[in-house]
Amino acid sequence: MKITLIISLLAILSFFDVYTTLIGITNGFVEENILLSSLENNIYLLLSIMIFLKIIAIVAIYYMMKRKLCLPAYVLLALYIFVDLHNIFLLY
Repeated sequence: MKITLIISLLAILSFFDVYTTLIGITNGFVEENILLSSLENNIYLLLSIMIFLKIIAIVAIYYMMKRKLCLPAYVLLALYIFVDLHNIFLLY
């Protein structure tokens, strides 16, 4: 139950992060990540890399939680919440 809740929250927050990043870039904001900022001209490649990295993080957290390592999952969840709030405050 706890694993499915954490993974679901991470997936929702990941989608929200990608969505707010897309809105921000289309409104003229600059991505703060060095790797992703070099890809701002190619929006499809940027979104593909972001989604790929989010999937890798969620899969890694899933396997860590299966081995009873819950702290990295909580830290990543807190970071995703922080990033999403940061994006929302920048947009509005």
